[in-house]
Amino acid sequence: MIKVNILKEEIQPDTNNVSKVMAVTMDNLILILKRADTGEWDLPGGHGHADESPETTAERETYEETGLKIHDIDALRTQEVTFNGHIEQITYLSAHLGSTAMVLNDKITLDTNENTEFLFIKPMQIDGLMNNATQNLKNMANDIKSLPIEEQSEPYQKKMATGSSARKKIMIGLGNNKFKSAPFDQNPSYKRSKSAPVGFGGAMEGIIREDMRSILSEIEFDLTKLAVQDHLNTDFWENGRLNREIRQKLLDIAEDFIEGSLIEGRVEDITFTGSLASYNYHLGSDIDLHLLVDFDENDELVQKLMNLLRMQWNENHDIRINGHEVEIYVQDSNEKHYSGGVYSISDDKWLTEPSKHTTELNYDAIIDKAQGLSDEIDSIEDDFVHGEYEKADKSAQRLREKMKKMRSAGLEADGIYSIENLAFKLLRNSGQISKLMNLSNDSYDSSMSMTQKDSIKIKIV
Repeated sequence: MIKVNILKEEIQPDTNNVSKVMAVTMDNLILILKRADTGEWDLPGGHGHADESPETTAERETYEETGLKIHDIDALRTQEVTFNGHIEQITYLSAHLGSTAMVLNDKITLDTNENTEFLFIKPMQIDGLMNNATQNLKNMANDIKSLPIEEQSEPYQKKMATGSSARKKIMIGLGNNKFKSAPFDQNPSYKRSKSAPVGFGGAMEGIIREDMRSILSEIEFDLTKLAVQDHLNTDFWENGRLNREIRQKLLDIAEDFIEGSLIEGRVEDITFTGSLASYNYHLGSDIDLHLLVDFDENDELVQKLMNLLRMQWNENHDIRINGHEVEIYVQDSNEKHYSGGVYSISDDKWLTEPSKHTTELNYDAIIDKAQGLSDEIDSIEDDFVHGEYEKADKSAQRLREKMKKMRSAGLEADGIYSIENLAFKLLRNSGQISKLMNLSNDSYDSSMSMTQKDSIKIKIV
């Protein structure tokens, strides 16, 4: 008689409970997998077993699919969906991977029956994958993009993080940059040095390279996103005009926003502007949908209310066309607007036709400007972390106003290719602007909140 040993896992049937996990490396990259059945990018995870918690499912499935172990697992939310005629409960979670992407890259063992490829991506790169992503990955896109820079958990890394801003300034731009003085119609490259800076020498011997990489990857200023393309984005433009179906879809979105609002009947034009209406677009470019209204001096309150409404709209809706997110703006038609191209969706024609602008850029000056402002944001974050909420709040408000004036002055003087505007774009692309906005809101809330002193907190499990 042949004795067959059957593992417990093998006889456990799948339930209708699904776990999908946003697994984050120590250098703040996200692990995604390409499904073998559909060829789409997805998050690790799968169906749970009977009496298995979502956290346990996420841990088991990630290990089965990649050979990697996750820890510090937190459930974010649970969503009910109908799939193939039956209801499933999908729990979205976040977790940490115990090392940097460079180390984990050599440790992954894929179950090729389920997934054929893996990638470690930066949070802001997620938009470029939406055309070939599962619905689960799409549902987590905003969570991934809003992912904060995590404080390193190991004692050595905490030590190294101290004073990292100064080291970053030293490290940025080491070595030759072949595009340093090139015209803007070339593809610049300004990647930071991956080795220790001059002067660290023997003091840094024995330090694992990926640890330094973790520090350097805290902020990424990628100047390739500023590069001028050879042609307009063919996903949107056909023979110099906006694609007919896209134009109609944008008109529908604008009309839905306008209906019943304070600007109904007052919109003079609806325009498509920003980098996707020019030659310097990239994967993370938004579709800037502008509603032009003739506001007078008595409309200040209406203008503020509409600005709040459009921010709420953008927050509540994740509308994408060809992988690019639609962002609505309510613009005063009397206010000067700077853009490489402006297209009237209402009249189906260019108001400002884009051109391939060739100019020499001072990349050092752009980086210096962006780095200086980034350090100020980091300083505000330090104040917030140490509980100095009122100070952080005032500093954040002051910096936001400073950056607004800086960018406006740059646009007025030198247009969209000004050092100030491009530095602002680098900060926005790297997530620092979002970080500043969150710090501003959170520090205000914390400074205005009150807690009862000497209270006893009881955690009920």
